[in-house]
Formats: sequence, structure tokens, C-alpha cells
Amino acid sequence: GQKRVTITGAIINAAHEVIFVVTGSGKQQVVMEILTHCGNWHSYPASKVSNRNALWALDKMAAEFLIIK
Repeated sequence: GQKRVTITGAIINAAHEVIFVVTGSGKQQVVMEILTHCGNWHSYPASKVSNRNALWALDKMAAEFLIIK
């Protein structure tokens, strides 16, 4: 089976830096909701991480909503 490590939100928010790595168009809607506080943004665990210490690394497909056409 897959090995996992579980940490609490308090530990994550105490970190000096948190990096979210997001790939693929399937995550586009979720990322947009979290970063813009729209829709059901508060229902995602990532929304509980303090933005003051979060860096979002998105590939082109995940960041498509950010691109002005």
C-alpha cells in the first residue's frame, strides 16, 4: 500500500512556507474557487491554509483561468 504522513492544519499554517503544486485542467475550477473565494471555496482543505505563507505553483492547464485572452 501507499505510505502517508498526516499533519494538522495548525502545523501546516505554522510552516514558514507552504507550496501547492497543481497540475492539469481538472484542478482549474477548484484552484479558481480557492484563490478568488468564490463558489464552494471554503469546502476544500487547501482553503484552510493561510495565504500569507502559501505559494501556488500551477502548470499552464491548471492556471488557464488566470490567462487573459
